[in-house]
Amino acid sequence: MDNPGISLLQANALHLENPLQNQEEDEDLEEQKRRQEEIQNFLTTAMDEFNYEDQSTVNSSENVSVDDTYNDQSITMQKYKNASLNDQLKVLYEIRVNEVKSLTEQLAQLKMEIQKQKEANGKAVLLLEAEKDKTKITSQQTQVLLVNKTEEISKLKNEIDTLRATVMSLETTVKAVNGEYTLCKQSNNELIEQLELMHNGLTTNTISDRQLQEQHHAEVSQLHHLLD
Repeated sequence: MDNPGISLLQANALHLENPLQNQEEDEDLEEQKRRQEEIQNFLTTAMDEFNYEDQSTVNSSENVSVDDTYNDQSITMQKYKNASLNDQLKVLYEIRVNEVKSLTEQLAQLKMEIQKQKEANGKAVLLLEAEKDKTKITSQQTQVLLVNKTEEISKLKNEIDTLRATVMSLETTVKAVNGEYTLCKQSNNELIEQLELMHNGLTTNTISDRQLQEQHHAEVSQLHHLLD
């Protein structure tokens, strides 16, 4: 037989536990609802960002039409709205994976372009260095040639000065010889006059005449020797 006192206590306990349990359940539901709203807001924001980025990519592409892109986005959004929370997270994850893949490809392409530009710049630097070395060698050769020509010019100037001095000395010698020639010519003329006078006068003194002739021949020979 049941004890009325115990039943009453149990009833009171159940009555006290139910409000507490209901309160905890309400709090759990409220917490779940709050988390659901936070996740939903996060997903909505992420999808808006994706749509904006995707639309920017489409606008910059030449091979994808705007209508096709709009239809694809509409289908994706519709599937996203109709999906459960886990499916939405999965879709968002796939979107982010595609974004990372696209960025990775862009980064690889950018690295390739940078490498090509680096190689092109390297070749340009090598060409400039070669041209610089060639110009330097040409400049050195020109400098050596200039020094050689300067030495040759200096040597030729010295030779010209020597020749001028020689010419001046010869001119002085010629003047002296001309003076001697003039004197000899005058002496010769005087001897010729004397001979003519002797031939026109008395020729009794043959010995003296011969002496004069010998003297005349000696003076003429001396004159020819000086002239030679």
